[in-house]
Amino acid sequence: MNSCELSDNAIFTKKYGADSITAIEILAAIESEFEIKLPENFADKMISLNSIYTVMQEISISYPEENS
Repeated sequence: MNSCELSDNAIFTKKYGADSITAIEILAAIESEFEIKLPENFADKMISLNSIYTVMQEISISYPEENS
């Protein structure tokens, strides 16, 4: 799937058939791309692109020194 096919509000599990392994892969990709460590429970919050944006904003506000 390319990024043009993703919708900001689409729920990954419903629209794209994602599962818990996919959630872990997304979490790992974000950690790798941004060189940060996210709490594992954040994977449960990342159900759509908009929710990922929200989680990333929370992280940058809560832990600015650790994740910059």
